[in-house]
Amino acid sequence: MPEGGALMLVEQVEGADGIELDTEAALHHLRLKAAFGSGVRTEGDFERIAALAGLRVAARRDIGWDHRLWELAPAR
Repeated sequence: MPEGGALMLVEQVEGADGIELDTEAALHHLRLKAAFGSGVRTEGDFERIAALAGLRVAARRDIGWDHRLWELAPAR
């Protein structure tokens, strides 16, 4: 990543928008769990994954429909 660059990531996040999982979201979580072993991740999950990749969370905001926009930058 070039200096001053950022990686933008959009993902469904457990608890985004302050709304708990409804039936459809719970089914989606189950599908992700069965197919990939991950399910819908939490904010803490994303921060750990970013740190393992040598990145830090520079900013984040909920963008609707249980999705969050993450701006990731190189860890200092």
